Amino acid sequence: DVTPRDFDVAFTIQLAIGVAIFASFYVIAPWFAEWFEDPVYEPLLRLSAITFLLRPLMNQHLTWLHREMRFKETAVRSAFSSAISGTVSIVMAAPGF
Repeated sequence: DVTPRDFDVAFTIQLAIGVAIFASFYVIAPWFAEWFEDPVYEPLLRLSAITFLLRPLMNQHLTWLHREMRFKETAVRSAFSSAISGTVSIVMAAPGF
């Protein structure tokens, strides 16, 4: 049996690990860009690291839906999320981001 406290503990641990990974990537970004001799990698790595901060927010609810066997809602949310991220990616790529 899973209690709300179990979800809270899992969220806290995921968030702590995400913050540690984000901080690590943020700090090593300049050295990473220097290693590959391309300054574009510094902001790219820092921006990409933000996903580690967002994962606990997404994983928590999806895990709960999966445990409750609410697969239709999970699929709808996943499709909606993919559509939004794809649209944002295209909109940002068009002007050269």
